[in-house]
Amino acid sequence: MGLAQKTTPTISERAVSRPHLSTATHLQFFPSSRVLLSSGADFSLTVLPADLPEPSPNVTTSTRLTPVRILRAHTRPITSTVMIGPGRNVLSASLDGSLKLWDIPSSTVLASIPSQSTQPILSATLASISPASDPQSLVEGVTVYCGLQDGSVQLFDLRANNSVIQTPTARNHGGAAALAHNTSHHFLAVGSSKGIVSIYDTRLTSTTVTSFKRGEGDSGVEDLAFLRGNKANLVVATSDGLPYVANVLPDGPGVAVELVGGDCDPVRSVCVRETTAGAQDIWSAGDDAVVRRWRL
Repeated sequence: MGLAQKTTPTISERAVSRPHLSTATHLQFFPSSRVLLSSGADFSLTVLPADLPEPSPNVTTSTRLTPVRILRAHTRPITSTVMIGPGRNVLSASLDGSLKLWDIPSSTVLASIPSQSTQPILSATLASISPASDPQSLVEGVTVYCGLQDGSVQLFDLRANNSVIQTPTARNHGGAAALAHNTSHHFLAVGSSKGIVSIYDTRLTSTTVTSFKRGEGDSGVEDLAFLRGNKANLVVATSDGLPYVANVLPDGPGVAVELVGGDCDPVRSVCVRETTAGAQDIWSAGDDAVVRRWRL
């Protein structure tokens, strides 16, 4: 299904950073919402401050962000990151076919978990965390959705190191390049390398609830993030450098907001943070190695 096009508002950037030597591939907030984790095609993870003062109405320049920590261990570009618990531990997914478990304070790798069938992992998102019988276990009760190169999505139990659920392989859609999980609506959004966004009900992953694609080209979906609220609105990062917010259900699919500020370089990652005032900020990063922030 194509997306309805209409006149939409635009938002300008507020803060920028160049935390990687090349493409920034993924962004995610720590649970405190005061620190940001970015990953890159340079095989590294960086930790960035995100608790910024509100800009003065008379100031038009963007705030510069400087990394406070850099982590390296992967041998190919990092595609996604997953927070575990309060954020002391992080999982990173990579084209090298591994999930690595990190201890952030010491910047060390605690474990390396191979992907299913050694396929490159294109995306990952947390599915659930259940209470662990062993308080010392970092992975007991943790399940993670992983998007693979063949277009399928697998739910991994980290302790058992195996696949629990797998969606059908969507070969005509391309690889499962982006994932977003909305627990309140029981939705799993899957964005493909051919620009198709499919929405699954996590209670029944064999069929899609809806699917859509903006435009007729083959611009791929690079990342997805659900906005908070009663409506299932979805932020979509695209390889054509034109990210947007889509109304999914019940008013969609359709374009709700266009996000402007870049020069049409591919946008590789988006994430959402709720501010103390109740507003929502959208953060993005892409091939121009710039981190941007929009206020909805």
